[in-house]
Amino acid sequence: SYMENVYTLYSDRVQVDNRFVDFSNFKNNPVRDQELPAFYTIGYLNTFKYYNGTKPWQNDTLTVKPDLDFWGGNPSAYFTLKSGNTETWCAWVNNATDYGIGIYVPNIDRLLAGRHAYNAYPDAIEPESTACSYVAPLNRFKIVSFEALEYSYLITSGSTNEIRNLFN
Repeated sequence: SYMENVYTLYSDRVQVDNRFVDFSNFKNNPVRDQELPAFYTIGYLNTFKYYNGTKPWQNDTLTVKPDLDFWGGNPSAYFTLKSGNTETWCAWVNNATDYGIGIYVPNIDRLLAGRHAYNAYPDAIEPESTACSYVAPLNRFKIVSFEALEYSYLITSGSTNEIRNLFN
């Protein structure tokens, strides 16, 4: 396979443009969830926020998940976005400071999110900690050999409002 990632740095965000081509000629690739991308943060960013309403980009109420479990094999770690929701961003923030990292991926329909090895002391940043928070914006499709898959996303940091405003 061939994978290309182009990172463009701006003063307030990173734009990532991706291209993937599978050369296996495997005929039986199933339709399944594809991570666009898998996105990991430090465990200090312990609260998951995203929009899942029917009034995208109108500053409507966010969904807040402060106590997510590990995502692996966990059906409750999937969050289906409402039809017509174009505000397809999410963020991991620290619940005490409301500061964190957000990712915006257009045209996704679900999120898979959770925490691994969560530290009981979220306000302490421990470099040696293995704790992490994770989200994967998802779409269901089949990877077809020799056909390019292209997608882009944005990453930024700040308060929840700053993240949302930039993605808007």
